[in-house]
Amino acid sequence: MADNIRVIPSRLLVIAGILLCAYVSTLAQVGDYEGRPVAAVAVTFEGSPPDPTAQAEFQSLLKIVAGGEYSAVKAHQSLQDLYASGRVASGRVEITEAGTGRNAPVRVRFVLQRQIVIAGVSLTIIPPTAPIAKDEIRARLNLLEPGRRFSVQAIERNADEIQAYLKAVPDAPDAERLRTIEAQLRARLR
Repeated sequence: MADNIRVIPSRLLVIAGILLCAYVSTLAQVGDYEGRPVAAVAVTFEGSPPDPTAQAEFQSLLKIVAGGEYSAVKAHQSLQDLYASGRVASGRVEITEAGTGRNAPVRVRFVLQRQIVIAGVSLTIIPPTAPIAKDEIRARLNLLEPGRRFSVQAIERNADEIQAYLKAVPDAPDAERLRTIEAQLRARLR
């Protein structure tokens, strides 16, 4: 029985050691940069070409500024503000040290993937004499309004609504022509 009493404390010590290592590891990930001076802040795009105007607009939303102190809370708030703008699909923060030593300045980089937004929708009815009212089709494009976020689901739903309308119109294009219209709509938006 004396052996069992000695085993329990050693198990507790091992568990406490593991928890302490996990805590120190987490603290090192966030705590190493907390309060350090910020040497530079940059916004870069992933999956799209650089756009200095858009990058400057996004940078104006950031809570972290060059010359200030780094804060994980400010980095988190900056990401939330970027998402709230409706123009960012995903983002992350990358931090690199700008020097050596425990209190060396850091460079902060926000890497963003831009949200595709619908700029506009144009309708071309071929042939122009077809008995189809542009206003009727435009009314069915309710998910494709300028300024809304692009999504494949919105395109598919609106294409289905247009096809349902065209099937009810006498002398409307046949099913093959409808598939061609849908394919052209998808190709233009991708």
